[in-house]
Amino acid sequence: MTADSSIQALQAATARKSAQKLQDGLDAIRHLVRTKQPVSISAVARQGGLSRPYISGNPTLMAEIGKHRVQPRRGPAPTPSEGEEASVTVALRNIIRDKDARHAKTLAERDQTIRDLRAESRQLREENARLRGRLRNA
Repeated sequence: MTADSSIQALQAATARKSAQKLQDGLDAIRHLVRTKQPVSISAVARQGGLSRPYISGNPTLMAEIGKHRVQPRRGPAPTPSEGEEASVTVALRNIIRDKDARHAKTLAERDQTIRDLRAESRQLREENARLRGRLRNA
């Protein structure tokens, strides 16, 4: 194999690899569109196994990404309707009521634990006093 034929073989291999990378990127975009996933440079890179700099430097891939990229919404977000607001309010009130009930139950349990511990402490003090009395009398 001569130097010229080696160079031609390397060039052909490079061209095949480049074409395959482009095809991988286009396939990744088609997959993202078909599965209704957002199309972005990062998503295409992840799906196609390509680097983001490669995609950014490839005008064909960038044009395809641009066709399918979701444009961010301009202007204020839509305001909820009265029905939506009412249902959100009701849901939030239910959440608060449930949390309040759990909180009240927890507080009642803790209050009972405190009463039990105070009673046990009182019994131990009384027992301690009795035992000290015995020691003094012995």
